[in-house]
Order: sequence, then structure tokens, then C-alpha cells
Amino acid sequence: MTPLFPEYEIARAILAFLDGKSKKQYLHMMKAIWELTGTPQNTVDWKDPSEWIPGRLTGEAKDMAIDLWQETNQLVNPRHVRGSNFLLKRYDLLDEVNDRYIITERGKDFVNHQFGKVETEIDEGEGVFKLLKIIYFNWKGKSAVFLE
Repeated sequence: MTPLFPEYEIARAILAFLDGKSKKQYLHMMKAIWELTGTPQNTVDWKDPSEWIPGRLTGEAKDMAIDLWQETNQLVNPRHVRGSNFLLKRYDLLDEVNDRYIITERGKDFVNHQFGKVETEIDEGEGVFKLLKIIYFNWKGKSAVFLE
């Protein structure tokens, strides 16, 4: 199963954004953000990217984060991209050529066809249909039924 499983709308937006972008710059942005992550004792507020991006990031990391925030119409908070990255990699939706991300044919299907072949494969791979079946047959069930 994909850790930090994202909403498909966000994964699609990140995938479309990354097409043609530098892998090195994107990873640099993610590293810069990760290094600013707080601790349970010293939490950091990541709610408003229009405030924290210019206040915390510099250089290429800042530029990439601003582009991601703006080019996705303020849908994708650059602090929360890891789950989508895991999904894109796990299901071969994105490739890399000469430090540039390229959307694969599977990725194009995912971006352009909501409920299409690739999205259905992801749902099956992640156990969504199995979960829905369990819920259907145990809709009055206790949490122990679902935790198994």
C-alpha cells in the first residue's frame, strides 16, 4: 500500500506540474522543506503556503515551491507532496530523462481519465474495492471488524 495516500485530484495536479520540470530542483525543494519540519515540542504551521514559502525558503527551493503552489491554482501545498510522490513512483506514472520529469503513458491516462484504466488499477492495488466490500457487508460493524 502507498504510504500517505493522496487525494487523486492532488496527485493529478502534481503529476501535471512535474512534466518537464527538473528532478534535481524538485528534490531540492522537498529537502529544504523537510529540514524546516518542526518537532512535537516545536511545531511549525504549514497551512498557508503564500505566507510560509517566501518566509522560510530561498533560491531555487522557493521558486519551485511558488511555482507548484501557483501552477496548481493553490491546490497543492508544497509541504504535503510525499504521498503523491510515492503514488507516482509506485504506479509508474512519472519517469525521468536527463534530470527532467516526463509523464509516462500511464501517467497521461491517470491525468486525463478520471475513473479510467490506471485509476482503477490503483484502486485495486490499494485495496479500495476490498475495503468498500467490507464496509458494505459490515456497515453496522464495530471498529474491530474494519481494523482487521
